[in-house]
Amino acid sequence: MKAVVFDKYGSIDNLRIEELKKPEPMADEVRLKVFAASVNSGDMQLIRGRLSARLRSGLFSPGIRVPGIDVAGIVDAMGPEAIGCTYGQEVYADLSDYGYGGFAEYVCVPKSAIALKPGNLSYVEAAAVPMCATAAFQGLLDWGDMLSYRSVMIIGASGGVGHFAVQIAKNYNLQVTGITRASNLDFVAGLGADHVKSYDEIDFNAEDHYELIFDTVADDSAHKFRNMLTRDGKYVACAFSPTAVIQSPFGGVLNNRKIVTFDTQPNTDDLATIRKMIEKGNVLPRVDRVFPIEQTVDALKYLAEGNANGKVVIKMPDE
Repeated sequence: MKAVVFDKYGSIDNLRIEELKKPEPMADEVRLKVFAASVNSGDMQLIRGRLSARLRSGLFSPGIRVPGIDVAGIVDAMGPEAIGCTYGQEVYADLSDYGYGGFAEYVCVPKSAIALKPGNLSYVEAAAVPMCATAAFQGLLDWGDMLSYRSVMIIGASGGVGHFAVQIAKNYNLQVTGITRASNLDFVAGLGADHVKSYDEIDFNAEDHYELIFDTVADDSAHKFRNMLTRDGKYVACAFSPTAVIQSPFGGVLNNRKIVTFDTQPNTDDLATIRKMIEKGNVLPRVDRVFPIEQTVDALKYLAEGNANGKVVIKMPDE
């Protein structure tokens, strides 16, 4: 099978295509025939050897040789204990807790890692969903207590997590202000945001009194947003950003306003809820560009430029 591999941390250019033996599922695993996989910041952290990735993969050399977190495909084989799965079942999965491996034509994962693919999405579209949509869902509902509020400001609203966050917040009838680059204002407005501003238009001294701020970028300290929150408001940041990581992962308080950072956790129940929203048409992934597996390096470099509207996806030859 074709797979994208690397043997040393550092540059994205260290990646190469290699022919590997097709994996065989263990007793409680299924083997997925992967039709598409999306690229994520977590893949780049692994390839570049960020400390959090080294703690998971290996301090000096990568134990995880095949990146790839988000996949969509079909169940191709099953171990004897993978009860309830069927051959040809259309699924998607977040592999971040299961050894990555999505940039390959086949991958074996525990049965518990997979969820049914939304029936109205192509494999390319479905691969764009798992990690980023789950991050938006957990950040807004689990950590942001979104149902207690009426308004939210989403920073990085055109990105992988942000474009899902805008739609999920609107699905729950919140008033949404999306913050993005000036070139992406129309894109965010098209997602349903009630108000759209560029980063240059943020006035940190203005008392706009947002009840919830969901920051998918976290390039600025949470303290800069304190005037923009209501007295009982909350600031929530995705902890994959280096700036967000230095904030307390257990939450904190600034001037009576709460600050929270979090790590997204793969959750098939959340994916099932997201699937229902997608099948109703209330939330849809936006795919900016699609690259063949042979151009995975180009896909990662494009993502690293920070200009993508929505997601960047790798397509396998059989998709």
